[in-house]
This record gives sequence, C-alpha cells and structure tokens, in this order.
Amino acid sequence: MTEVAPLAVSFGDELQDGFKPVEAWISQGIRWLDDIHAFYQERAAIEKEYAQKLTSLSSKYFEKKARISTILSVGENPVITPGSLESASLVTWSEVLNQTEALGKERARLANELGIQVADQINGVALKFDDLKKKYVSYNEKLTEERDSFYSDLKKSKATYDATCQAMENLRVKASKSYDKSKEKANRKMAEKEIDMNNDKNVYLIKINVANRIKDKYYHEDVPELLDHMQSLNEARVQMLNHFWNQAIEFEQGCLDRSKTCLSGMTAIVKQNDPALDSAMFVKHNVSQWTEPTDFYYQPSPIWHDDENMITNDVALQYLRKRLVDSQNKYAEHEHTSQARIESYKAAQEQKKTASQDLIAGKISRGSYIEYLTRSLSALQALTYNETKKTIEEVEIETIEVAAGDKDLSSITPVAEVKKRKGLLGLLKGSSEGHKHSTSSAASSLRPMTSNSTMATGKSVNFDEAGKHKGGFLSALRHRGKAKPAAGGGAEEMAKVRMLYDYTPTGDAEIAAVAGEELQLVDGDDGSGWLEVRSLKTGEKGLVPSSYTEEVVPISKINTNASNSTSGTTAGKKGPAVAPKRGAKKVQYMIALYNYDAQNEDEITIQAGDKIAVVSEDIGDGWTEGELNGMRGSFPTAYARTA
Repeated sequence: MTEVAPLAVSFGDELQDGFKPVEAWISQGIRWLDDIHAFYQERAAIEKEYAQKLTSLSSKYFEKKARISTILSVGENPVITPGSLESASLVTWSEVLNQTEALGKERARLANELGIQVADQINGVALKFDDLKKKYVSYNEKLTEERDSFYSDLKKSKATYDATCQAMENLRVKASKSYDKSKEKANRKMAEKEIDMNNDKNVYLIKINVANRIKDKYYHEDVPELLDHMQSLNEARVQMLNHFWNQAIEFEQGCLDRSKTCLSGMTAIVKQNDPALDSAMFVKHNVSQWTEPTDFYYQPSPIWHDDENMITNDVALQYLRKRLVDSQNKYAEHEHTSQARIESYKAAQEQKKTASQDLIAGKISRGSYIEYLTRSLSALQALTYNETKKTIEEVEIETIEVAAGDKDLSSITPVAEVKKRKGLLGLLKGSSEGHKHSTSSAASSLRPMTSNSTMATGKSVNFDEAGKHKGGFLSALRHRGKAKPAAGGGAEEMAKVRMLYDYTPTGDAEIAAVAGEELQLVDGDDGSGWLEVRSLKTGEKGLVPSSYTEEVVPISKINTNASNSTSGTTAGKKGPAVAPKRGAKKVQYMIALYNYDAQNEDEITIQAGDKIAVVSEDIGDGWTEGELNGMRGSFPTAYARTA
C-alpha cells in the first residue's frame, strides 16, 4: 500500500438516518477485536514451537478473515457489493498474517510479552469500546423516543380538537331545536364551547409546527451529529488496533534479528492504515437514495369544516398572548443556557482532538482518551436537549406572531428578568456580564409585534385584502422554519458564504470560485438554487450555486434578518448538484379534496388530504399531472385544490 493523505469523510453528511447500519457495522468491528485478542493469545501459546505451528495459526485466521471480510469492510447489507475488495484494516491484517508465516520459532519472553501486553490489553479496550457503544445506542433511543413523543402529542391534540368540534356541533343541533329561554341558554353554551374549540384548534396548529420543526431537527441535526460521533468511535478503535499491531511487531523485532526486514514491512503497512480509510470504503458501498419524511399539515375535522388559519379573535388573542409570554420567557432561558453549552461542547471537541494527537504520541493512556470521547458525547447530549427545547419555544413564538397578523401583541404582562444560574460556567464567566446577557435576552423576546414586524424570514408576512395569509398559514411557517438565514442587519456585520467546491462558470452572469474561498453575500437564494455574491479579492459580482456554499456568519436571534428562501437550510449538506438558473419555475403543490383511484397506468391514485407536487398544470382538459410518493401520473384537477 502506498502512502495516502488522510480522508475527510462524515457519516452525518453521507448516511442520512443511517444509525442502524452504522451501529451494526461498528458493533461488528468491536466484536472483531475479540478475534484479534484470541489471535495474540494463541500466538503467545505457540511461540515456543516451530515455524510450522505459526504457519498453521496464520492459515486458521486467514479462513476466519475470509468469512467476515465483506461484513467488516462494507457491513452486513451493503448497497454495492465490494467484490474482492477489502478494507484497509483487512488488507493490513492480511499482511500481518503473511509475515507471521515467515517468523519461525519464538522465545518464552516474547510469548509472555504478546500474552500480557497485547492480548489482554486488546480485550480490555474491546470491553470499554463496547460499553461506550451502548451509550451511543441509548442516546439514539432517547432521541427517537423524544421525537416520537412530539408526534404522539400531535395526534392527541388532533383528537382533542376533533372532540371539541363534535361537542360544538352537538350544541348547535340542540340550540336549533330550542325555543325562548332554553334557546338563549343553549346559544350561550354554544358560544362558550366555540371558545374552547378555537383554543384547541390553535393548540393543534402549534403542535403541527412543533412536530415539523422537531422532525427537521432530528433528521438534519441530531442524527448526523450522532453518526459523526459514532464514526469517531470506530476510527478510535482502528487507531488503537494499529497501536497494538505495532506493539506486537516491536516485540518481535527485539527477539528475532533475522526477521527485521519482514517486521519492518509489517510496520509500514500498519502505518498506512488510516482509520478514515475503513470509513470511506463503508460509506462508498452503503450510500443509498434517502427520502426525507414529509411534513405534517393541518387536517380539518370531518365534523367541523375549517381552514388552516389560526383563530385570532379577541378571546383567542388573550389566550395566545399568555402563551406567547410563556414561550418568550422559556426561549430567553434556553437561549441563555445554549451559549454555555455550546462553549462546553466546543471545549470538549477541542480536548478530544488534542487527546487524539496525544494518544498517537504516547502522551496519554488509552483509558484517558476513551474518557475524552465520553465527555464529548455528554456535552453533545446536553447541547442537543437544550436546543430541542429552544426550538419548541421559537416555533411557538413564530406561530403565534404570524397568526396574529396586524393585531397588537404588546399588551402583555412584562416578563420578569431571567436570573443567571450560579453554576460552574456562570461563576467562570462573571456576574456582571451574565446579568447583562440575561437581561438583554429577556428584553429582546418581549418586543411588540404586528403584521409588519419581521420574523425569522426577515420580511413582512404577506396578507391579502381579506386578511388571510397568502399561500396558507402552515406553509408559510414551514418555509420560515427552513429558510436559509443571511447576515444580520448591522452595518459592521457582513454576510458571507464559503465555497465547499470549486465552481467554473457556465454563463455570463456567473463567477468562478474555488473551494474554501469566502465571498460576500449580495442576494440570498430566492428558491432558484443560486446566490448572488461578490468576490472579496476582485470585487467581481455574479452567481454561484447555493448548494456549493455554506454560511460563514451564523444567525442566533429570531429577529435577525434572513433571506426569504424556501429552498432549504444548511441542516444536511448536499452534493454539488447545480440548481436551475434564476427565473426557473418553483415547485407547486395541490391538496387532494377527494379520493381517486387510478384507471390506467398514466394516472395516479390519491387520497383526500394528500399533498401532491404539480409536474404539469391543467391545460384545459380537466387533468393535472403530479407526483406523489415517488409515483408520477395524472389526476382530475377538480379533485384537489392549490396548496
């Protein structure tokens, strides 16, 4: 094997929602340490025997390796079969076995060294890695359970709303049959029940947006971060395995001068075994097409027909004001906590990086390095849980403010100042700075809001003359939640993006850029898949694909201006696929009103409530071509409405 540069590969970026195959692959790698442990134990037992015994042992493990070669290289169920290819670790292992056949007799001292300082140590490391792997599994189960709990809350909220609608309908029927005083009494009860129904509807709509945002966070933040940490775990295992191989080789060099040439070749092959090579091969053979789960959307009650707009009359607004105050208070608290946990996570990552280098240099023990991996996981857990809570409050604030439109939300009880907790991080940062940050966070969350106030999109929410939100209330919030933010509005803060790949212009309006180059953002992605940027070196202005870039200046406040893009966020990097040029038609959707069964292969079956992507609009023949669940075909235009 020739010397190769370290590879930059990320499970989180490449293997979306791939926890199960990654966990199975890593578990197999940890179990493989038992084979390595058994090998050196048996090797120590026969070191005093002749070379024939060593040859027999090597043959035995060649057979074992052949049986698990595919599983160790690309996992149990790869998308692409590797053929005769093996992972870098297996290639290294093969070379170790080949060289073992030529070593000859060993002395008792070598047998003791191999048994105590190699085999037993491998077994100890395997047990520690297995314990740490179980913690990752537990963390994934917690994330999934937390995500599913929000889905369950959504279902419960829907059931409550339907029950209230049914009760409202019952009262309406009763009132229609009443007369005189009994009719007045029935009307009063019906008015009270309508308030309850409206409140339940608002809660249901809020839960929909929360569930959608939690879903996005789970698939684009939580799971990718977890997979990256599991990748670090596996690469640490390979790194330590390299160390044990080198250690065994060094013992043999001291004992067998005549085998120095052979052992030097083994050292060279182990040194080339970059832990990232195994990861790269696994990714290459396991990348598959992944379809992101669809968003939740409002489903009207079958009893009480209504649209997806929230109720914002005076009575409902009082309830929303109270809920808004509570969400703003909680958001300020979580935002305050988030800063400390971000710093803690960054510090843990730096410590892990330094520890990895120290481990290679022999400055720290393997147990200490595993402890750094554990700390990094703990910091990630704390940060993830707080960010989830903050996301919930942020979505509730956005939902209520957008729904209120031009109605005043400022007439609320002032929010008490958020007290800074006197924890370890608080004591380290100092009381005066913490007090200023805490107060400003709470104050910023209490800003007066009307329909002209800018939210996470940085632009006013559009309403038509009838006061209804254009394009639908929930769709607007979904676009807001997935909008890619631009720079803040301060004159001293300039929005910039960094190129992820080299790009050569194919048109007059485009500019060339190289990977790693930072560019000033002139105009954000308007849905076309292109950004307008200016070169910081030449001042030249032009277009580059948005999928070729990443943000340089992050946005941390919900009031910070951002682009009104609906093309997606940075929550999950995509490959350098160039989008259509500006002016290209955006995807439109229709919501099915009735069920329709396809009559031939050119049509598609739809169910009431399905969200269908429009491929070709109705040309006057009463049919629209659409795409649903990966199937494309025509359906009656009258059976659906524009989303």
